[in-house]
Amino acid sequence: RECYTQSVLICDFNEGLDNEYDSHGIEDIS
Repeated sequence: RECYTQSVLICDFNEGLDNEYDSHGIEDIS
């Protein structure tokens, strides 16, 4: 799947957050 957010590739790190951020990867990375 695609895990691009704010020019940052976050997929492996988002393994555990797959439930909440499956569509966006990371909601808020500010």
